[in-house]
This record gives sequence, structure tokens and C-alpha cells, in this order.
Amino acid sequence: MEPSGKKRVLVNTIVLIVGLVLFGVLVKQAWSLWRTPHQLQPQPASANSTQKTLGQKEAQILKADEVHKILSRREKGVTVLDIQERKKFKEEHLPSAINIPTDELEARAEDELSKSDMIIIVDCACDGTNTASLLINSYLISLGFPKVAVMDEGLNGWKARSFEIVAEKK
Repeated sequence: MEPSGKKRVLVNTIVLIVGLVLFGVLVKQAWSLWRTPHQLQPQPASANSTQKTLGQKEAQILKADEVHKILSRREKGVTVLDIQERKKFKEEHLPSAINIPTDELEARAEDELSKSDMIIIVDCACDGTNTASLLINSYLISLGFPKVAVMDEGLNGWKARSFEIVAEKK
């Protein structure tokens, strides 16, 4: 076989290997999308939930009552993300919430939220606009987390309904 023929065979082999690897990646991604549990997908806006926009993406807004029902059912894969500062989180937070302050989110989101099927964002003392939570919602969606919701009125809305609050001892 001529040297140019050997090069051609080598190049064709490399192209074939790269093609097979890319095909494998696509199949893996399609499989993981197909296997995703569908029961936790955000539902269309109900009478209790609303949708707000910040930028191009609409955010699912859940009332505290809806979040309480989700947590009461103990659905697997649901993560309550509390974005307040550590000190405030220790003073009071929702049961089972994890704390990732907004300034640490970029470094910690992928590791700590990657196994979540649905993320519910809770802000500390929300003023009713949910601005910080909506920004975090958009950021998490841009990172590839498709099922993200914001709890309307944050911790204040939760407390107003007298739901359980966890306070760590000092």
C-alpha cells in the first residue's frame, strides 16, 4: 500500500472513531431526557400559581401552600434552595432546605443541585417582587436546570401561613 493510501486509511479511521463517539454522546443525552421523571415537571399555571417574566424566560411562581403540599408528599428529587446569607439561614429556614447564598451559587450549583428533578427557590425576606429569586431562576435555567420554580413571597409567605420553620441553635 502506498504511503498516501495509509494516510487515507488512518484519517478515515479517525473520522469514524470521532463519529462513533459523538453518536454515543447524543444517544446518552437522548436516553437521559427520555428517562427523566415526568411527574415533577412544572404544571401549567393553576389558580394558585402565577407566571412572571424576567428577561425572555417565564418563571413558574408557586405559592407557599403549593410548596407545602409538594414537601408534604416527600417527593424525591425536589430540592428547596434557600438563597439567603448563612447567618439568616441559621436563624430560620424551611425544613429540608439547603443553603447556597447567591454569591456562592456559581461555584456550588452543579455539584449540589445536579441530582434535583425540581428546584424551588426561596428568598429570605421577599418584598413581594421576587426579584432576587427570579434572577436566580433565570441563572439556573441558563445552567441547564429545566425545572426551576420560585416560591412567591419567600420565607415571609411561608411564615404568614404558620408553616414549620427550622431555626438552628446558636
